[in-house]
Order: sequence, then C-alpha cells, then structure tokens
Amino acid sequence: MKRIILLSFLVFFGKLTYCQIQPEFIKNVNSPGNFIELNGEVYLICSGTDSGLWKTDGTNAGTIQIKSFSSIRDMFKFNNMLYFRADDGVNGIELWKSDGTTPGTQMVKNINPTGDFMGSFDLWLNVVGLNEFFFTAEDGIHGRELWKSDGTEAGTVMVKDMVPGSGSSEPQKGIFFNNELYFTSSDNSVGRELFKSDGTEVGTVLVKDFYVDPTITNNGFPNHYTIFDNQLFFYANSSDLTATGHGLFKITTSSSVPQLVKEVRINSTPLYKFNNAFYFGSPSGTWDNSELWKSDGTASGTSVFTELNATGASNPGLFYEFNNTLYFVATPDIATGTELFKTDGTVGGTQMVKNINPLNGEGSSIYNFFELEGVLHFIANEPTYGWEIWKTNGTDAGTTMAYDINPGPNTSYSGNFTKLLNKIFFSVGSGPQQQGLWKFDLPSADLSEMSLSKIEIYPNPTKGSLHIKTQTATNASILTTDGILKKKIDINGETTLDVSTYAPGVYFISTSEGQTVKFIKQ
Repeated sequence: MKRIILLSFLVFFGKLTYCQIQPEFIKNVNSPGNFIELNGEVYLICSGTDSGLWKTDGTNAGTIQIKSFSSIRDMFKFNNMLYFRADDGVNGIELWKSDGTTPGTQMVKNINPTGDFMGSFDLWLNVVGLNEFFFTAEDGIHGRELWKSDGTEAGTVMVKDMVPGSGSSEPQKGIFFNNELYFTSSDNSVGRELFKSDGTEVGTVLVKDFYVDPTITNNGFPNHYTIFDNQLFFYANSSDLTATGHGLFKITTSSSVPQLVKEVRINSTPLYKFNNAFYFGSPSGTWDNSELWKSDGTASGTSVFTELNATGASNPGLFYEFNNTLYFVATPDIATGTELFKTDGTVGGTQMVKNINPLNGEGSSIYNFFELEGVLHFIANEPTYGWEIWKTNGTDAGTTMAYDINPGPNTSYSGNFTKLLNKIFFSVGSGPQQQGLWKFDLPSADLSEMSLSKIEIYPNPTKGSLHIKTQTATNASILTTDGILKKKIDINGETTLDVSTYAPGVYFISTSEGQTVKFIKQ
C-alpha cells in the first residue's frame, strides 16, 4: 500500500518526478569524512574516540571499523588500494595501505624508525603519475624532502635530498603537468620557488627563481596552479616585476620556462576554469580592493571582469560551476556581508542571488556546494536556522533553506558531502540531533522505465581517446582519485573524450544519476 501511494506522488502527467529526498542518520561516529569507493564499497576515516579506517554500506550495522589508529588522515586511492598516513600507536605516523580488509591493512614502510615520517608543516602532495605517487616525508636522517612510492616497501624512496643532511626543503603545493610534478620548495640556494620532478634525482630541478635575493629572505611563493588550454597557469611574486611585484605566469607543454601572462596581484582565491576562461579575485591597484577578474590566458584577455563592491573589496571566492552557471561568494558592501553570487560569463549576467543573512554585515558564511536531485545545495548561516543545508535555482525566491537537520537556531555544521554508490554521504558535527555519519539515498532506477544510464567505456586503459556510451542522455563529471573535478561533459548516446593531456593514473566518470565507472590513463 505504501509503495502505491509513493508511486502516485512520483507519477505526474506520465513522467516520473521525485519527491524531496530526506536525510537519514546512519551512525554516531566522530568526524566522518574522506569518503572513497573501492571495489563497490565505501570507505571513510574518523577521528577522536573513533579514529581509524571504516567502511559503510549506508546502514548502522554495516558501518564498521576496519582498523583503529590513534590518528589517520589524507586517504586516497591508487592502483585499487587505499593509501593514507596513520599512527598505530607503535610506529608513529607512517605510510599505510589497505585493500579494505583488516588483514590487508598494512604499513607500507617504516620510513622514520625513530619518530614520525611527516612533521606538522608537511603538505601531502597527493599527486598520482608515472605509476607512482609523491609525498613529503622525513626519515630521521634527512629533513622533510620529496619522496615517491609505487605502493611497495622497496619502491618507497626519497627522490632527492634537496637540502643535504637534516635540513628540510619542505615540498608543497604539487600539481602534475606534462608528465612531471611541479611544486614549491627551497634548496638553500633560493627561497621558496618553483621546482619540477620526473621522479628521478637528476630530473628534480629548479624551474625558476622568481624572487632573486642573495640573502634568500624573499620567496616567489608560486601557487594557484590550474591547467587551462593545455597550459599550466599559476601566480608568483617576482623581483623582475616593478609595478606590483606579482604576476600571472604560464608554462606550456613544449617549454617549462615560465612566461609572464600579465603583471597582476591575485588574492587567496584559486584560479577557477569556467567555459573558455578562468576567474579569480585580484586587487585593482591596492590590496584592499579585490574584485572579480577573468582571463582567457592572454595578456589582453586578462582584466577586471566586474566590480561588485563600489566602495571596497568584494573578495570573490568559493567558485562552483553548475548548469552552465558559475556560483561564488562575494561581499557587495559592508552592510550585506559575504553572500551568494552567480555569473553566466557576461557582466550583465553577474549578480547577487540572495541576501541570505539579513543581519548587518554578518553574511551567510557559505561553504560546501554539492548537487542533489539536479539542484545545487550548499551550507549557509541564517539566524533562524544556524548553519544548515540550503538550495538554489539561481533566483532570490528559489534560494531557500532545504534541510533544517538541527531544528531552530541550532546548527548542524554538516559537511564532507560525497556522492558514491547511489548515495550522498555526509557528516553532522553539532547540535541536539544525532551527530556523525548521515546519508541521502538517491532514487532507485527500478522506479522508472527510464533507468539510470549504464556507462560503457573503451578502450580502457587508454592513452588518448576514451569512447563513452550510455543508454540515455545524461551529464557526467570526470574526477581524479581525490575527487578533484577535471571536466564536465554531456553524453547523448555516445561521445568521445580526449584524455591525451591527462596525467597517467586512475580517473572516474560519475553521472548525475549516481553511476560511476573507472578508467585508467596510461
């Protein structure tokens, strides 16, 4: 009887329309996150009293701990295994791997037998390529240096001792481009500058000393990497630039020599690709006047896109593309605070979506965009509800509170929304409702004759082109193993995806209906 009533609500004028999905509590575990699918099961890590590697099938009974650790973080998938750094209470923080079973969860290598292999200032590079991954480590003899691993003890080695002895080069901010790892580091002859590595000692070299300083007290600080139009763009401080001392640079596939695109400051906002350009926040003349900029990768095509705050800095950031619209947050004035904006790529199509929090100057503190049932959702703060889940269709009237998980002004602090295996898993961190692991169950395919698209791909592995077939039209996201969006595509029966410029490694194609397949770029 319940199924008949449910279907009567779902069918409207002969078409299937889904009711709003309700969030469901799974289990009270501490700070669940870092969700990853492996061989048809979902794995996650927790901290605090529940610190360890876990897996879940979306039920309370099916959410179990694989192995307990006193600390665990930075999990990613590589060659059909889970890798992470963890402390088992005996060996300190070391590199571990797991096949998803307790016996198959083992330390890869005791890199530092006398302590932790990673210090508090290290940044896990999480870059996969050349059938190896790179990371920062110290072995108790050398400082924090660049390491690599193929997943075996013998294949886990230091790439280069860039600062000989116990000193540290502290590699950070890595990106894989043109079959090489680009990262920031210091080798005692320069400050923090741009280096690259092909995974060998001789092939780990300085790319450019942007801020030339004989005292090595100033740094180029290259950052905000993005690959656009088969070129690597980034931002750096440069002693060669006299107007601002800062610039947008690029490296091409034919030359690793950085080329200046335009002298411009860039704030803490990463470069974000949208349609045929990328966007970022940049001060126009002074640091306190950061506005929205747009670039097509050329000097003439890099300029202020629109000024959103006429009296101060709008500080645009938190960009997210949805339905051919770029959403972001910005501050139009002091009284409004930071709120939700959108653009279609034209100045006339750029506007504030809604003033969610009307309290003077507080703003709605938006974070964590995610998609549910074809609608854009996010977390926002509003005095009636606190920090809860909101949704938007891009209009003021269509931007509303979607789920008040902790009713009233109590805040849920939901986050870590991850779509895997026809579910969206997330965490709830505060409030009187059950804290811990939650989910949205996405609609099942058997409720409609229009079943979810089955994805067929070939060849797999591939070096260049990947052919993708589906039974029905759909849209999909191309994701890296750590969940970074590479590209969004529309699939109408069959399409071909050019992956020739992708770094070698594992990628995923995830459709909007929840279907996911893996492919390997050789």
